[in-house]
Amino acid sequence: MSVDPAIMADLEGALAARDPVERGRAGERLADLFLARAPSLAEEHVAVFDEVLEKLVGDITFKARVALAERFADCPNAPRKVVREFASDHAIAVARPVLERCERLDLETLLSVAQVRGQEHLVAMARRRSVPAELSDVIVERGERRVVLVLAGNPGAAFSPDAAAILVARAQTDDGLARSVAERGDAFSGRFATLVAKARAHVRATLVGDGEDPDVVEALIDRIVGEIAVRGDKRTLIGQFAEPMASVQERAAENGLTELDALGALLDGKTAEALCVIAVMQGLPIEFIARAFHAATTAPILVLSRACDFRWRTVKQLLAAKLGRTMPDVLAEDARATYERLGPSTARRVLRQAIAKERGAKH
Repeated sequence: MSVDPAIMADLEGALAARDPVERGRAGERLADLFLARAPSLAEEHVAVFDEVLEKLVGDITFKARVALAERFADCPNAPRKVVREFASDHAIAVARPVLERCERLDLETLLSVAQVRGQEHLVAMARRRSVPAELSDVIVERGERRVVLVLAGNPGAAFSPDAAAILVARAQTDDGLARSVAERGDAFSGRFATLVAKARAHVRATLVGDGEDPDVVEALIDRIVGEIAVRGDKRTLIGQFAEPMASVQERAAENGLTELDALGALLDGKTAEALCVIAVMQGLPIEFIARAFHAATTAPILVLSRACDFRWRTVKQLLAAKLGRTMPDVLAEDARATYERLGPSTARRVLRQAIAKERGAKH
């Protein structure tokens, strides 16, 4: 099907304009023309408008861009390139309508925006009628609490197992998040509530501070012993620590060791050396420290760090070394809350009793 000659004339006239102001006005007129004819336009006609409008929207005034974004957001056949440009606009007033409501945005565009734009863009995407799991992953990882609350309460949001695990971890100490999911009233909310209840019960049984019930301390010891990596894991073989351990022991004999020795090693990418520092500072076998570092969860690392009374900056570097990347903000917040609830003397007692329990199990 050929394009209507009248439409072609309007398109050519818009492109012929040289002055930016004139081009902006031409773009507005062309957008009005498109919206007036949109219900009867075939996809090939939409593509022609899209090619021209994409070249003109940059000259349209900010006020007009905001107004057009609102109108295009609800247009079933909105020009794809134009709404993609609006979606990635730094100005949230332009981006919000299409991020929240436009069905013409593809997943690739949404992911690109989610990875580089700020919290207002994330919360707009969290409100979409349908949020695929791939997009939820990015929003959960990058979003602040208010963003995650909106996403969690959106019945159209799907979650991957990883994102669901992050939400469960966050909900252990965030009743607002637990309520947001519960209000969805769907199958996911039911499963989520069960997982959070179990997680909270586990936390109550294992997170302790100085002066806690001995039975609870024993539960934490059992958890650490049960979670550390199995002997024989290649990552924990003692031979790889011989050289860094010799260096660390020499430094300890000459000047003593401090937290800065561990932090410096971590910042230099020398994880083995940092683990040797922890082993020497606590007087514990490096093989035990290595297995704790490579445990299935981060709990043993938090206990090790608290025993050394490290500042959070150092702990965060140690967690990043374990994960191979920076820990997502929502998980880091939960880890920090756990860390700060655990007393240094309790952590040291847990480590020593965990080692004693291991040794007793071998005999």
